[in-house]
Amino acid sequence: MPLYLLTNAGSITEKRETEIINSKLNSNFAVENVMLCHTPLGSPEMVDFYKDKVVLTAAPNEHSCGEIAEAYGYKHWISLLEYNCIYPYIGAIALEWSPCFYKY
Repeated sequence: MPLYLLTNAGSITEKRETEIINSKLNSNFAVENVMLCHTPLGSPEMVDFYKDKVVLTAAPNEHSCGEIAEAYGYKHWISLLEYNCIYPYIGAIALEWSPCFYKY
């Protein structure tokens, strides 16, 4: 019977989370057995449908947004921070740590 680990980690790849879990638990889980909050977005059906569309990503930093989106196969992505900088009055959240926040 397979064992799956579900975590709410969202700013790293499944590979990196698996490495962390295996290191802390002294275990040998496979990447395929670790599911993160964004793992469903990597399904072939989702990627096939959205790979050529612009997708909005959200993570604590923009690097992890791009790394995860590109690892899944999404070609065009925009981070929440970029979106908020382009459309500062549309976003419902004020990202006070954002450099563009201070321009307005």
